[in-house]
Amino acid sequence: MAQSPLDAVSPIDISGYLQNWSALSAMIGRGRSFSGFERHCCFLNTGPSSGNELGRFADISAASGFDLIDDGRALARVDWDRDGDLDFWLTNRGAPRLRLLKNNLTRSANSSWLTLSLQGSTCNRDAIGAVLEFTIAGRKQTRVLRAGEGFQSQSSKRIHFGLGALPRGEKGQLTVHWPGSGIETIRDLLPGNHYHLKQGSPPRPDASSPPDLVAGSFPASAPTEQARVVLTQRVPTPVLGYVDFSGALQKYDPSDTGGRPTLINLWASWCTPCVAELEDFSDHHASLKAKNLRTLALTIEAVSDDGSKPDLGDAKKLVRKSKFPFQVGVTDANGLRLLTVLHSKIFSRERPLPLPTSFLVDKHGQLAVIYRGPVKLAQLLSDLDLLEAAPVVVFKAAFPFPSSDGLDLFPLRVLDFAKAYENGGYLDDARREVRKEIEAQPTGNAALDAANRARAWYYLGTLEQASRHWSAAATAYGKAIEFSPRQTLMEVARGVVLWQSGDKEAADRSFSIAAAAKSDPLSHLTALGKAHLQIGRASDAVSYLERAFALKPDDLKLSLLLAFAHDKAGDHGEAISLYRELLKSRPESLEIKNNLSWILATCSDPTLRDGETALALATEVNQKTKFLDPTLLSTLAAAQAQAGNRPAALKTNEKAITVARASGRDGLLKKLRERKQEYTSNSDEP
Repeated sequence: MAQSPLDAVSPIDISGYLQNWSALSAMIGRGRSFSGFERHCCFLNTGPSSGNELGRFADISAASGFDLIDDGRALARVDWDRDGDLDFWLTNRGAPRLRLLKNNLTRSANSSWLTLSLQGSTCNRDAIGAVLEFTIAGRKQTRVLRAGEGFQSQSSKRIHFGLGALPRGEKGQLTVHWPGSGIETIRDLLPGNHYHLKQGSPPRPDASSPPDLVAGSFPASAPTEQARVVLTQRVPTPVLGYVDFSGALQKYDPSDTGGRPTLINLWASWCTPCVAELEDFSDHHASLKAKNLRTLALTIEAVSDDGSKPDLGDAKKLVRKSKFPFQVGVTDANGLRLLTVLHSKIFSRERPLPLPTSFLVDKHGQLAVIYRGPVKLAQLLSDLDLLEAAPVVVFKAAFPFPSSDGLDLFPLRVLDFAKAYENGGYLDDARREVRKEIEAQPTGNAALDAANRARAWYYLGTLEQASRHWSAAATAYGKAIEFSPRQTLMEVARGVVLWQSGDKEAADRSFSIAAAAKSDPLSHLTALGKAHLQIGRASDAVSYLERAFALKPDDLKLSLLLAFAHDKAGDHGEAISLYRELLKSRPESLEIKNNLSWILATCSDPTLRDGETALALATEVNQKTKFLDPTLLSTLAAAQAQAGNRPAALKTNEKAITVARASGRDGLLKKLRERKQEYTSNSDEP
């Protein structure tokens, strides 16, 4: 497999590399290992056997306990139990994901040692980059305090010196080269101690200790295909076609659940656990129906590995004999494939489904729980309650054993799930999560409930606006304002979508309410300026932004926005003057230089164009960014065209197209292709 490219190249140039990655991922999905299931190695430095050698190493992998067959990743060194020897934290790609390897040398077998934690005063507080030299009994060792070691690792910042055998009472000398801040020498440090050293101060004993990890009992269990998996992030269930036992074609459609959860069960008549499970479902159908559960049991006996004609005789006999009170049917190879692919995508492993396997789907058609093997009735009833539980409850249920998951430090709310779905491009799922918050039961705290619903409705408005559903967005923003009428900034968002929907009078009313707000006028005026730029009313944007600028004239972002608004409003001279003034106080700003260059190269007033200045500014900006930003390259191309060098403009624009395509900048890519036609023409316009 090729190495990762070191330089920016187009996807075409690395197609082989990307294909190899795809092939590697496919092998991992089929159960292969990056490490080839090789055991870890550990080598002991036994020292040189003669004066001409740097050292010799002995393989102590088995003796040390390091010869694990894990698919290891990161290794971090730390004296975790503060006994003077180094312990190791190890992370793996697969289970167990984390190991603590404790060094349990007895005190008599342990060598001498010294540890130090550093604190900078005139250098960085963590003293990253400090070089420490410790000399004792005529031997000198050197350590460097680093930020990051190895693959995705950070060992303890406490510096550890292993000193070997020493005479009792022997003391050593430490020299510290503080990063960029001079050298200190500390004498008479006694081995066997933990010290804290603050720059410029004498060392003091360090009695701090890490959390006490108490070993718990977690007995190993025999390998099994059986598992209950609770999904913390639910995924859509596919549409499934099947045939019922009367021969009629049927369909399970997750978008049409009737507001009921569904248990999709895969079974076969020759599978004894399957038959027992179906009978259990039948015996307790009333309990499951009371939970509003729909059960759909599908036999896989119509699927043949060798292409032979399936025999459904035993399955039909079982159905006739048992008279199951729930839906039963026959799935085909495509239905089984869809469920297998769904399962494999979740676990990133391609493996056949055991029988029985069940999928618990919530009322929104989202997969919530997978049961590999039979599921007990009590567990199923409990998981039905879990479908509508709060995210924190679902998270705790997802862990297979008691643990500390940090949720108390990072509380998750419903909208956090919605934002995660939005970031992944699943807007319908994001809307569903927002609706949960909107429809949540009251907490008894009216103010809190109103604030939560206002946030939910507002977020729903942003989702609808992103989808260009203007009327739906306006309705959502209106609901948010009903729950929080004092948050007049929301009127700006409502005004934008009302304008886009065509209701311009209502939009102006919303804008007027926001403009009249007494609290935080700067935020309101700035938001109104941005909103009017968005809807194409640049002159009004200038008016709002000038009022905002008067309140905070030293705000760089506001100044840039005002200059941009002047340019969009056709007042190019004022925009140029603003950029020039900004450049006097911020001569290193690449953004100001790029914006000024663009106007000087492209403005519609030929008397204001200045190709030479535009080219000088754009060249400087691109040199500083190594000609890797497609937006800045676009400005350079425009400046080259205005300066009369259209061949250079075409070449630069082509490079911008390549970079934009490689980085997925589709919107910019379209504009660059349009400009390519302009630069090819014989017109004097850039």
